Amino acid sequence: MVNEINGTNSASTSRSSNKRASAESADNQQSTASGQTPASSPSEGLELSSQAQLLGRLEADIGKLPEIDPERVEAISNALNNGQFVIDDASLAQSIIDFEFK
Repeated sequence: MVNEINGTNSASTSRSSNKRASAESADNQQSTASGQTPASSPSEGLELSSQAQLLGRLEADIGKLPEIDPERVEAISNALNNGQFVIDDASLAQSIIDFEFK
């Protein structure tokens, strides 16, 4: 098992995690003592900004896109390199028009 990653061992990592947890606990206790509710209060609601909502929708839309088929990409690349790939100009133009204006 690896005990050291980039010059830190698990003991020092564990100590720093414990220090961070203690500091957060102290901050929460201080906030409570001053009458403030800790940030992790379960009664709080979560409201996303319009940008976050847009990003969520975009991420969902991207998930619906087809994955890249490397075999098809290679076949088209080879056909282009060999001069065997024929482009139907009229069909391409119509597809661009359909995409842009519909």
